[in-house]
Amino acid sequence: VKGPLSRPELANVQRLLAERITRRVAFDVWTRSPVAVVTPDRDPGVHAEDAAALIRQICALHPALTVTPYDLDRHADRAREAGITMSPTTVIRSTGRSIHLVGYFSGALFQGLLDLIWIVSSGQSSLTPASRAALGTLEAPLALEALVTPYDPFSVQMTRLLGALAVESKHVHVRIIEIAEFERLAQQRMVTDVPVLSINGRRSVGLWNESTLMEQIGRVLTGDDGPVVRDRVFTAPYISESQARAMASQPPPAPGGRPASGLIVP
Repeated sequence: VKGPLSRPELANVQRLLAERITRRVAFDVWTRSPVAVVTPDRDPGVHAEDAAALIRQICALHPALTVTPYDLDRHADRAREAGITMSPTTVIRSTGRSIHLVGYFSGALFQGLLDLIWIVSSGQSSLTPASRAALGTLEAPLALEALVTPYDPFSVQMTRLLGALAVESKHVHVRIIEIAEFERLAQQRMVTDVPVLSINGRRSVGLWNESTLMEQIGRVLTGDDGPVVRDRVFTAPYISESQARAMASQPPPAPGGRPASGLIVP
């Protein structure tokens, strides 16, 4: 199966999948062709085929993984029912739980993608018993949306944590957007730092750990507007994919000059 992963990378992923996949996992991959005329209110979604090819490659490595492609325009009614609005969107489903990923999960986020597959397949998380018990009592929907990038160390940690929350309750709905690809959306959301997390529409910036996030979720659900105080707020500056590519194309600094940025370009 053709795709972005090389043969050595495929061999490594296949070995890891064989070790960790315990239940069937289904992938719904929603794409649309990049629009011929770029409109000011929509990002073209240039990595739709890359994202679809990546999932096809992964699914070919294990018999418990299956993929179903959908076209956002031809299957508009189904997309509306599923809450799918952006291309590419990958829905990971297993054991009655699902996670929505928007964009192409490359760079550091590729490891996050694999972690999410394993979490959804197992149907269990590494959350503390107290967190699992609290999520088990949910009776109303809890919408968590994260804006992440493939070049900072905090986004992949946020991805793993949200995946753990998603498998603990059918009421937890998680959508993770790789925002570097969607520069117009980042401008509309006024994103200057990542990761960004919205809890039922209430926005915060920076990485959360399990205990502080569970406390913040509890406040949101009870209508408490007070933010949880974090000892430190870890963030990285938002850089769009086009900006990252421009930075990566610059010649390396002379000896003794400014160090390289260390970005992982999608």
